[in-house]
Amino acid sequence: MNQWMIDVENLGVLLNKPIKDNVISVGVDLASNVTGLCIFQSINDKVIKLSEGAIDVSVLSRGDMRYVKMDTFLDKTEQFFKGLRQAYPDNEIVVVVEDCYFAGKVESFQRLCEYHALFYSIARHYSSKLFFIPPTECRNLLGFAKSIDKNKKLDTLKDHIRFFLFSKFNLSFAGKHCEDIADASALGLVGLIDDDSIGVATIKRKNTSKHKRKKLNSAYKKIIKKPRKIKKTIDKSKKKC
Repeated sequence: MNQWMIDVENLGVLLNKPIKDNVISVGVDLASNVTGLCIFQSINDKVIKLSEGAIDVSVLSRGDMRYVKMDTFLDKTEQFFKGLRQAYPDNEIVVVVEDCYFAGKVESFQRLCEYHALFYSIARHYSSKLFFIPPTECRNLLGFAKSIDKNKKLDTLKDHIRFFLFSKFNLSFAGKHCEDIADASALGLVGLIDDDSIGVATIKRKNTSKHKRKKLNSAYKKIIKKPRKIKKTIDKSKKKC
């Protein structure tokens, strides 16, 4: 298989963003069963895809194997990062992880949070920078858009993502865990962008206008006055009796 490669300048044009030089970017599509991985390196004005793969612990999914599965995940994660750091001891290693989100099942969300914590506990020792990013932000940074080609059988969002990565960056995926690796590749590309604001959590406060504040205050005053009026009415009725 030919190694994927692109000029830093060309990738910057495709993303409309500056690209870091001399950095290793690891994209991680983290899950409790199969975690997709993809490694890019920018060096000598080129971006190269070094490798791709997955941490697969799905065979240990039985309830009584829960902690064995978690231990196995920890061991495999540490083995991966040890090998990466030994191969590139002097490089900056940026790790971009898809943030966990609630998709409707509480138990699945709990497991996902557990594995994010486990991953972080290992990866932080080997990475120069590590951050979690929502999948929507990742797609926005890459300029993702669903295909409108009716000739393509793209049934799911993951199908659209794979087609987008192929059509825009010429990245192709096939075989086992291809969906997880495709998601990891998208995250790995984000790690190459030279922008320190990516992955930094910010709280945006809504700017409430004076008119809106006035309406809220008057509504609040009406609420607190209401019980007093009721109380007076009750007192008057008692006097009449």
